[in-house]
Amino acid sequence: MSKRKTIINKLLAVIFICAVILSAVLTAILVRKYIKNKNRFDKDHPGEISFLVTEPEHISSDQYDIKYADNEMLIVVNPKINKKRVQNLAKSYNAKVVGRIEQTGDYQIQFENSYTREELEALCSEIEGEDIVESASVNYMITVFLL
Repeated sequence: MSKRKTIINKLLAVIFICAVILSAVLTAILVRKYIKNKNRFDKDHPGEISFLVTEPEHISSDQYDIKYADNEMLIVVNPKINKKRVQNLAKSYNAKVVGRIEQTGDYQIQFENSYTREELEALCSEIEGEDIVESASVNYMITVFLL
């Protein structure tokens, strides 16, 4: 019996050592991935940055006087997704890309038609279901007063 206990103890020690090594390797992989993603922004080379000023006739407001662009949406995709894929997505919704912050994956898309805020919110929910989209939101308008 004591020989059996010795074998079991050795086996448990090997399993414990393997678990420690595996957790160290996984931790190193996660730390490396975190550092790589943390440094994805390059302030010296921001990439393409563009936007379209919303036409005044497309600035609408709802019953609470919340202003929004009635033919636009803002979406965020993984920055590794190329612009062509986003353009194809927009086209499938009768829209086009009119603005972009390349480094962060932010896009301004403009629809051919105008919508109510509720309709745009429903469209946002639908578009968020697309595999390349991380988030979608109505393009809300704010007024800034400079003193």
